[in-house]
Amino acid sequence: MKITALVENTTNNPSLGTQHGLSFYIEANGRKILFDMGADALFLQNAEKLGLEIPAVDLAIVSHGHDDHGGGLSTFLAQNETAPVYLNRRAFGHYYTKRMRMPVYIGLDQSLERSKRMIFVDEFTDLGSGLTLFSGVTAREYASPSNARLFMRKGQKMEPDDFLHEQNLLIQEDGKAVLIGGCAHCGIVNILERAKEILGRAPDVVVSGFHLHEMGLPMKEEVRFVGSIAKRLRQEPTHYYTCHCTGRHAFDLMKEDLGQQLQYIATGDTVEL
Repeated sequence: MKITALVENTTNNPSLGTQHGLSFYIEANGRKILFDMGADALFLQNAEKLGLEIPAVDLAIVSHGHDDHGGGLSTFLAQNETAPVYLNRRAFGHYYTKRMRMPVYIGLDQSLERSKRMIFVDEFTDLGSGLTLFSGVTAREYASPSNARLFMRKGQKMEPDDFLHEQNLLIQEDGKAVLIGGCAHCGIVNILERAKEILGRAPDVVVSGFHLHEMGLPMKEEVRFVGSIAKRLRQEPTHYYTCHCTGRHAFDLMKEDLGQQLQYIATGDTVEL
């Protein structure tokens, strides 16, 4: 199994572009998978520089309905003419953030919802070949305070985003189980617990953003909150790769507790199992 970050906020390779977004290219069980597409066409440009063929992808997944993960969807559909795209049934909702107290749309391109390539799924979907999509994570004890800036529109009303549009991917291959996530808005600990229920054990590897940047907490509270997550993750025999919305400050705090159990995956980096 190989997992390559096509898009992430940082890189160790100066020939690759970066952005606030996320995209993973995954090879597992003889299938080529694109998990998220970043904010625009950058995922394609980086893939070409890395020698990875987007037209050959067998299936694509959008983790949730925010444009830093699905903004490149139109580019993918134009470059790959056959692969289905799996989204949660709520992914094309109307999602917003607030900047300068004004709502700013951060959802997906609504015109793409009608594409025949879109396959909408619910809380549990077996994709075959050891691939499982799941959502429906309802626990919120470890959800990030950063979520407070995110909203959804229902009719004429703005409500806090419930993140029921967020889904995650489990990959099982050669006795290994890997959990792939996007932003982990529902809380990486809560998502991990749901993965354990499905697998009957903890996954061997987690690759995901943890959404711990710009939480808006006083420093002591931030350190305590991030520390509580690190303490909980340390209880599992799992190796964690994080990136994107985790934020370097939160990563550094968690690294103090988790040591080699936690690594950062930047644009162009590959995890091979």
